[in-house]
Amino acid sequence: MFMTVIFAGAPCIHAQSVAIDEEVEQFQGFFLERFFSVSLEEFNEGPYSLPQSARQAATFHFLEQLPPYMHDLIPARSEWNRTYNGVTLKKCMAQYPPANQFPYVIDNQVMSIEMAILGCLALQDRSFAESDSMELAALTAVFREQARGLANQVSLDDEKLKTLYREGRRIFWARQGQYNYSCASCHVQNAGNTLAGELVSPALGHTTAFPVYSQTRASRAGNGWVTLHEQYQRCMSRMGVVTPTLGDQRLLALEVFQTMNDVSIPLKAPQSRP
Repeated sequence: MFMTVIFAGAPCIHAQSVAIDEEVEQFQGFFLERFFSVSLEEFNEGPYSLPQSARQAATFHFLEQLPPYMHDLIPARSEWNRTYNGVTLKKCMAQYPPANQFPYVIDNQVMSIEMAILGCLALQDRSFAESDSMELAALTAVFREQARGLANQVSLDDEKLKTLYREGRRIFWARQGQYNYSCASCHVQNAGNTLAGELVSPALGHTTAFPVYSQTRASRAGNGWVTLHEQYQRCMSRMGVVTPTLGDQRLLALEVFQTMNDVSIPLKAPQSRP
């Protein structure tokens, strides 16, 4: 069974007949042509990467000097180096590569950063951090910031990653839900347009910014952190889709697909959002 991938202004591709690195080249090329004034390395600021957001981007860059998430990040950095049950997160996570190489295959399993941190917390005999907790998101931000500026280098060759890539690609392009949307409906076809008063970010570079810190969410719920998988859930909810729970393999597949397409883009996480 072939899945047809269609870019506006580009020929159809029978995706399974084309090597993944060629697909990635076309995916990146589409956005580089559409937003010709933005270099590949600059697609790591979400909507603020685009020339349409110049005014908001100025505020974003100003806030980056003293980001709103700092009051949550400082205690998380301390937790990273604190010993529990004879183990620190710093030492435990040292068995893994830097964040720019995740998702990563270890012991024949594809792991996200959150999965790795949860495993380390279990070794510390701590269970406070669930998959949707503020604490886990903040610890993920600590690990991600250590690789800030490093180009995304997730493997394009590992067979397990390739399998998840194909599943993530199917989910990304498939129309589904009450409104018959796909991820691509917004973040490819409408990237750079304004929908419901919000500038739609391009799909390229998505994974390099998360977790992000939403000031609006922080003021309403007390927890401003939004992980990549939570953002997938939010988008699916807007599409009228019954959203997978955190930890679902479909969310990991989307992360693998997008991360592979973000190869060579520097990480710039965490980030603030309004």
